[in-house]
Amino acid sequence: MIKYTRHAEAKLKEIEPFLLKITKGKILKVVSHPIFVYHKVGNQFLAIGKLDRGRSLCVVYNEENNDRKIVTFFPAKKGRYESKILS
Repeated sequence: MIKYTRHAEAKLKEIEPFLLKITKGKILKVVSHPIFVYHKVGNQFLAIGKLDRGRSLCVVYNEENNDRKIVTFFPAKKGRYESKILS
């Protein structure tokens, strides 16, 4: 099950996600089928997936039992985080 923090819900209503066409569907796709997953601390993860040709969509989420809670998300220049994870 996917849940969203108040921060993530509020961020979806901002202008940048609207202009970049970031939707709950895209966030779900990144969390479900990421290109990379980076385990941060405890039960927190950073999933990275494709947003558009030049950008990736990064999604920070917590995982407890089989539930995932989206903490935040942000666009990043393609390769910015992937290169750090691979090195």
